[in-house]
Amino acid sequence: MKKEDIEIRSERVRDIIEEKPPIIVRYGIMIISILILGLWICAYYIPYYETITVEIRFEDNKIGMIDVPYKYINSLKCGMSVSINFEENNINSYGTINAKVVSITTVPRQTPSGIIFSAQVKIGDCKFKVTPRTPRTASILVRNKSILQKIVQSTFGGHVR
Repeated sequence: MKKEDIEIRSERVRDIIEEKPPIIVRYGIMIISILILGLWICAYYIPYYETITVEIRFEDNKIGMIDVPYKYINSLKCGMSVSINFEENNINSYGTINAKVVSITTVPRQTPSGIIFSAQVKIGDCKFKVTPRTPRTASILVRNKSILQKIVQSTFGGHVR
């Protein structure tokens, strides 16, 4: 028996395959494809800021110490920007104080809230007086990626820059 003699598909299946899909199906697939492509493009341009909110204690007018959760030990680097908020001052009027991470301790400490490590930050220009030993809230921008990069990293576990 030759291969040409074997009929792979019945006549009814061939008719269905040869039939052109209705216009609603064709345009529907096209619209869904355009929407998905648009979502991917938007996800590429929309930023995903990953920040750490920590408490900062000032040792003097320019130097402060922060305690950072241990899971961020590889994320925090010397020279990173730190934004310090003052609750008693209006952030809209005064803004935040900008500081830089100067040094990081690599020895972890056990606390009731978990394992932490410390980092020292130095304040640049400051519009108001900083009271030593008064705890404040600080935010550190750890990663600045797009949502698409975060999705790809979460999905495939790869390191996307």
